[in-house]
Amino acid sequence: MKYRRLSNQELESFEKEFIGFLVVNGIDADEWINIKKTDLNRTHALLEEFSDVILEGILTKIMYIEYFGDEGLKLFKCDENTIFLIGIEPPNSFTNLETMVADLSKHPDAYSIYYTSKDYIPDRNTELFRMIQSGGLVSNGHYYNQFSKQEI
Repeated sequence: MKYRRLSNQELESFEKEFIGFLVVNGIDADEWINIKKTDLNRTHALLEEFSDVILEGILTKIMYIEYFGDEGLKLFKCDENTIFLIGIEPPNSFTNLETMVADLSKHPDAYSIYYTSKDYIPDRNTELFRMIQSGGLVSNGHYYNQFSKQEI
């Protein structure tokens, strides 16, 4: 398994996709019921493979990830081969992102802002998965685009 197994709740939300996955793998409804009853290892293997297929599709669509914490804000743009970072370090700790952004617009010289980029290691989706597992949040890119277009 490359990523993680989907929870039962997540699996339920992908029921149609799972049925399609079973069909593509030559497994009809009766055979699936039999596999679940008689072959626990194969059941787990199929669920893990399906989970990877779903997560791969989701990760491929991600364009922006954000981290906000005591150290400030890290905004990532996730292109096909390269990930771009805008890092914003505040002079003091903030518990609310909007409050920090408002303070930044009033006192830009008090903040340390840096820009960098790198290629993915080992690959795009694995790196994005690790980022999300460690607290990164998928975003719509609002803050990344705001700070990439302005001189601070």
